[in-house]
Amino acid sequence: MFFLGINFWITCVLDNFSKTCKMTYLNSWEDFEKEAERLYLQSPWKVRYTLKYVHSKNQLILKMTDDLVCLQFKTEIAQDVRKIDKFINNLLRHMVSKEH
Repeated sequence: MFFLGINFWITCVLDNFSKTCKMTYLNSWEDFEKEAERLYLQSPWKVRYTLKYVHSKNQLILKMTDDLVCLQFKTEIAQDVRKIDKFINNLLRHMVSKEH
């Protein structure tokens, strides 16, 4: 088990060939944002994110992973979409900076 910040545990199962992790959703945007930024800063060359809109459920799903840890957040609230947009812009600034 890995502990990832406040109220978030991810359980990993080790088998003979690979390590697989359960993907769980974080409940608050603040927790997701903090943990996702920490995940990116730990290994910027491994981290990737996906953004998916599910029209039938009217949900926006953001997933960030480095193949060992997978963070997910889903929302139906328009204000959270603005927060996600701001977060992605900050993440892209980190990616193009010369600091790493």
